[in-house]
Amino acid sequence: MAKTWTHVLVTVGSTGFDKLLDQISDVNTLGLLSSFGCTHLTIQYGSSGCPPIHSNPFNITVNAFDYKTS
Repeated sequence: MAKTWTHVLVTVGSTGFDKLLDQISDVNTLGLLSSFGCTHLTIQYGSSGCPPIHSNPFNITVNAFDYKTS
């Protein structure tokens, strides 16, 4: 049986990583994640700011949050 990734976490810490966030929020990447079984995507975006999700036809629940101190 193939493994599925139902929940994916992307974190950039306290620094900015704009290119990663641009890529993870791209509709093609969301489609790839969906093909692996992803239903939830959590993005910790740090100083980059919240990435826009322009289109999400895959019904992936996306949650995003800023850097949180421990």
